[in-house]
Amino acid sequence: MRRIAERLEAECCMQLASDAELLDRFEGALGPAGYSLAHADEYAKLRLRVVDEGLFQVRDDFPRLTVTQPPAGIPSGVERVEYEINLSGFSHLCTARRPADASNL
Repeated sequence: MRRIAERLEAECCMQLASDAELLDRFEGALGPAGYSLAHADEYAKLRLRVVDEGLFQVRDDFPRLTVTQPPAGIPSGVERVEYEINLSGFSHLCTARRPADASNL
């Protein structure tokens, strides 16, 4: 996946090279998305493999944070929150285990 992202990033930069303003805007958007051109070599070293996948219904009992949590809302000055969800106890929300199964929904 990273290799695809790197190729896309390189292709976009090549396409935008003739327009400095658009290239700056594109590169400026990469940072907030978690991508840094300075770390491109490190990204190339990363190898991932899919060990499990699933498509889940996001209902009231799906674990998540919302803008109304905590009850007072998100405090001023908090710009980014990152968290992980453990779905091991939510198999009742799984509607597909493979992408091909999702087409039947």
